[in-house]
Amino acid sequence: MHTATNYYLFSLAVSDLLLLLFGLPNDLSVYWHQYPYSLGLVFCKLRALISEAATYVSVLTISAFSLERYLAICHPLHLYAMAGLTRASRIILILWVISVTCASPFALYSDISYRDYPPNSGNISLESAFCALMAPSPLLELSSIFFFFVPGILILCLYVRMGLHIRSTRVMEKTKVGLLNGHIHGETRQARSRKTIIRMLAAVVVAFFVCWAPFHAQ
Repeated sequence: MHTATNYYLFSLAVSDLLLLLFGLPNDLSVYWHQYPYSLGLVFCKLRALISEAATYVSVLTISAFSLERYLAICHPLHLYAMAGLTRASRIILILWVISVTCASPFALYSDISYRDYPPNSGNISLESAFCALMAPSPLLELSSIFFFFVPGILILCLYVRMGLHIRSTRVMEKTKVGLLNGHIHGETRQARSRKTIIRMLAAVVVAFFVCWAPFHAQ
């Protein structure tokens, strides 16, 4: 169980769990009792920080995990030279530090806001309190660029390279089968296995874009 892959999966599970624990209570509170916001300023900022950081960790972990797969398939010797649980732990720690740092502006700009009632009257209604992100416009655009589009393009390129490498390797092995008839059945099984891998790689890329696109389209 102590493998680099499992370390990445554990980090991904922790980030998703944090997103659930800190995002769901806020969403349920807003759904059942939208005004006034009753969870306080601290939770408003903490929820913005942890939810955003957890989202970044998930995206970066998927990118790191995809890079590991790429090295394992296309450059196995390089991966063997760099292999080690300590290295994986350091990468995961760096990903968390980067994510929390990049998410901190969202906590900084999150605040309890109020609406005027009647509208444009200048009279603040305490019953209209809600947790809102008072961020400048470029912040959301930069978040989408660096934590969706750039990782998405990277993951797409990595899996395309892996798919092409697996396909070319399969063609080379087909030429060897004619010379080594005793290994025909083994080569056939490997070919089928690699077809499954190619389908899985395509599914990962599609799932990445489909699952994260609605979040960044808000």
